Amino acid sequence: MSYRDKTVCVYDQGLFCELAVRLAKDFGRVLYYRPWESAFPDTRSRAPGTGIPGVERIDSIWPLLDEIDLFVFPDIYDGPLQEHLASLGKRVFGARRGDELEVYRNDAKRHFKAKGIPIGPYHTVKGTAALRAHLKAHKNKYVKISLTRGDMETLHALDYRLVEPVIADLEDKLGPLRSDVEFIVEDPIEPAVEAGYDGFTIDGQFPSQSLWGIEIKSKGYVGRV
Repeated sequence: MSYRDKTVCVYDQGLFCELAVRLAKDFGRVLYYRPWESAFPDTRSRAPGTGIPGVERIDSIWPLLDEIDLFVFPDIYDGPLQEHLASLGKRVFGARRGDELEVYRNDAKRHFKAKGIPIGPYHTVKGTAALRAHLKAHKNKYVKISLTRGDMETLHALDYRLVEPVIADLEDKLGPLRSDVEFIVEDPIEPAVEAGYDGFTIDGQFPSQSLWGIEIKSKGYVGRV
């Protein structure tokens, strides 16, 4: 089937411009949108997607809604929008609200437990002061945060002294909100092998080629296609 008479729109957070480049090989028109609006938007926020041959960066999807045949959401956080577009009869590729398993960690653990999926021991603390106290009393923990991934990545706290500067930096970034942030502190599972798939599926079908590899958390990844 030829898609040369079709228009696809990549609705991205700035990480997947290359997907739009790839789609331009098959679609007649490729649009790229990245949220940029704020009370005081700047030029840099509008830069992703510009200057790419075969890709047209747009300021809004809504004036072009009737012209777009397919929406592609390669990232998370836009589940409700995807569902709304689908309710309008638009074709939508995306995770819908499946992203909640990634960003709402406590809810995800309760969901997994209800489904009979084993989960490792963990403890929830609120605020950086409680996190400091917990890590002072317990060694070799993994600290995660829900929803706001830009605040911090997963932190391996072998010893409190080693991670204290990281917590101090986080407190400086959060300011008075440091008391409101919820942390999930997990026990290590040793020995353990975690199998994961970073790819995509459409209606239960998987691509014939994919990337597979081995990761040491926060240290490195070795993979092959």
